[in-house]
Formats: sequence, C-alpha cells, structure tokens
Amino acid sequence: MALEAFLLAAFAQSSLIFGIVVTTGDPISIALVAAVWISNVPQAMAPSADLAEQGWSFVLTDSLVPFSFQKAGRPAGIFTVIGFAVILLLI
Repeated sequence: MALEAFLLAAFAQSSLIFGIVVTTGDPISIALVAAVWISNVPQAMAPSADLAEQGWSFVLTDSLVPFSFQKAGRPAGIFTVIGFAVILLLI
C-alpha cells in the first residue's frame, strides 16, 4: 500500500502541473518538461539502485516490467500502458 501511495503522489504532482498548464490554454514549454524530467531523476535512481543490488546490469522494458509487477502488482501494468498511450498521443 505504501508503494501505491508513493506512486500516486509522484505521478499526481507531475500530472497536476501538466493539467493546470493545459487547462489554461498555454502550450507546455520545454522548460516545464525539462523541470518535470529533472525532478523525476531521483525517483528513478532508487529503483535502479535496487536493481543494481540484485545483479541487474541494465534495465530494459522486458526486465523492468516483471520487476515493477513484483513490487506493485497489477497497477504497474496499468500505469505502463497509460504511460505508453500518453507518449503516443504526444508524438
């Protein structure tokens, strides 16, 4: 339950920022995207460190998805699909 709460808080902040910008009608600036990306780097480092401790030398989608499913269960898959869908919509 703690992991789900953390993921919700982490993703909700970025989503809230993007949502506010989009609803105001302003375009999403490169600076905003860069700021959100940079703020997410520490969040990405912790799972990467866990994987390195377990002997994983690199992380690919086919290795990260089982790891995230092990840690978070079904929501990990749902968030993965949502993430890919959002990226496809933005392209």
